[in-house]
Amino acid sequence: MQTSGRPLIIAGVVILILIAAEIYTILNFNSGTFTYTLDDPYIHLALADQIAAMHYGLNSTEFSAPSSSILWPFLLAVTAWIPFRHLHPLILNLLAIVGVLFLSWKILSTSIRLKNKTDQLFFTTLLLIVIPLGINLIGITLNGMEHTAQLFCALLIIWGGIVYLEKEQTTWWFVLALIISPLIRYENLPLSGGFILFLLSEKRLKPALTAGTALIVVLAGFSLFLNGLDLWFLPTSVVAKTTASESFSWWSTLTSQIQEVTSDFRAIRLLILLAFIGLKVLFIKDDWVVKKFGIAVGAAILAHLLFGKYGWYHRYEIYIWATSILALIYLYRDGITYFLNQPGNARWGLLIILISLLTLTAPYLYGLTTIPTAANNVYEQQFQTHRFVTEYYQKPVAVNDIGYVAFQNDAYVLDLWGLASTEALEARQTEKTADWMVELTDEYDVELVMIYADAFEVDVPNQWIKVGELTTSRSVIIAHDRTVDIFATNQATAIELESLFSEFAPTLPEGVQFTPIDL
Repeated sequence: MQTSGRPLIIAGVVILILIAAEIYTILNFNSGTFTYTLDDPYIHLALADQIAAMHYGLNSTEFSAPSSSILWPFLLAVTAWIPFRHLHPLILNLLAIVGVLFLSWKILSTSIRLKNKTDQLFFTTLLLIVIPLGINLIGITLNGMEHTAQLFCALLIIWGGIVYLEKEQTTWWFVLALIISPLIRYENLPLSGGFILFLLSEKRLKPALTAGTALIVVLAGFSLFLNGLDLWFLPTSVVAKTTASESFSWWSTLTSQIQEVTSDFRAIRLLILLAFIGLKVLFIKDDWVVKKFGIAVGAAILAHLLFGKYGWYHRYEIYIWATSILALIYLYRDGITYFLNQPGNARWGLLIILISLLTLTAPYLYGLTTIPTAANNVYEQQFQTHRFVTEYYQKPVAVNDIGYVAFQNDAYVLDLWGLASTEALEARQTEKTADWMVELTDEYDVELVMIYADAFEVDVPNQWIKVGELTTSRSVIIAHDRTVDIFATNQATAIELESLFSEFAPTLPEGVQFTPIDL
């Protein structure tokens, strides 16, 4: 087994330099303020601050479950009183990057065994640089979400399986990864479940039953905890991505998913990897342990194909895409090693790697060029609306991007999109008029509304008074629109807002425009 750590060090330095370059550009775009490329991490931060205060919800006056991760907000809550609060997700993600690179190095070093040590070092180093670029590792790190940690846990499961295949050892960290992985994100449940069944089939009853029992207890316990707060059994954000309308049914969802699989490039790539894993499983002779390893990985891929999502700034499918690539390299390790050890084939191997990178991962490579602009979208919209609400208005507000507006904000935030409000989610998906918006704003004494008006299937209430528009200076990467529409729910508030925005507008970053509407 290749043990030199030079490829890991070189690749780590390259990736960190690229991340530093992205952060430098973000700071340059944002006049020295760092923001993530999504508004969602600020949801986790706001929830984590409430957890640290012994409350579960976005607002201190009510319970809600706006996070699609069980564990991530609790990890952020541990550091709630440490300075530079907004950087905590970035710090955790950088630690997770180290883990991802380390596990990738271990898997590649085990899989590729070249006779020439120089070639071994070269190919391992090249793959350790190419694969992170091809799995959007930099992008998911700078979005501030839990996807880098999700990927680390998924790869820890794969490496644990490989260690078992190589040494017939079931390590404690393998069992721990099986438990924690779905707690970071629910999508990892099929991967954990597949490898728990793998251990059962190998008669490793103690680790399998330990992991399985712990996972069932924690997942069921969290669902009961939510239900005890008079919430749904799953986080509202998970339900929001699962149901789309009142006509929701499992059959329509499955039909839609099959259509997506056959038309989405990212899903087609997974189908191809699943086919290669299936072929390997079919043609392996006698080695049933490796067969079962391949089946466990293949089952996780199939589960994502049937139920998983893709995209939303290149993050949903990353865990299974990366897992599949490294598992496939291990399963085909003998053929890859044999090919590369033949005279002259090393150059062909390099060419294959580069072509594969350009063709299969082009959206992620392009995404690297959009990271600063995406972060700037958050800075010019969500951060500015946060400033207005916390520094000028300081009263309840309704929005459909709740993250930054709710973060470090003592005033009530009404989520009209529904991630932090089951009432709003149900109404948004079922109601045919805007009456529900009026009812909710009245119920929660909200008189300021800052939303993308055309994001909703119904027109905004006629009685709302539009007082202005906030427009970004750059093209939209992650925002719904360049313009945030600002409404007052009554005439008196409209007059108040006119005065406040006249003070606020001159403080906006260069290029960001507030356009008042004559009352």
